[in-house]
Amino acid sequence: MSKIVELNQFKSGSGSLRKRTIKQPMRFGVVSVGFVTILIIFILSLVYLMQANRTATYGFEIDKYNERLQELEKEREKIEIEAARLKSTNEIKSNLDKLNFLQVDQTKVAAHYITKELAEANNKDNNNDHF
Repeated sequence: MSKIVELNQFKSGSGSLRKRTIKQPMRFGVVSVGFVTILIIFILSLVYLMQANRTATYGFEIDKYNERLQELEKEREKIEIEAARLKSTNEIKSNLDKLNFLQVDQTKVAAHYITKELAEANNKDNNNDHF
């Protein structure tokens, strides 16, 4: 950056105005360099504080989400235990009246069809193994 100085001179004898411009280099003094240095340090400090604040905020949010995750895991475990208890045969037998189920004695018929289907499936597998 340079400073422009305009000089006006009267030419003797003719009475006309003669203009000259002289460019002078801009000089920085000790005070202005110190001011700029302090300004840069201040701006960098502000940026650092903003980043530190943002990092701390994210840390609190992560802790909050971790606590919620632990609560949900405990709740899931309780639900799994309750589901296993409700699926147990003793629980189903004790609640037959509440569920309006009837006890059926025709297990032989169902077992006969199941064993027959398994035997047919085994025969198909044995036939496919020989190429």
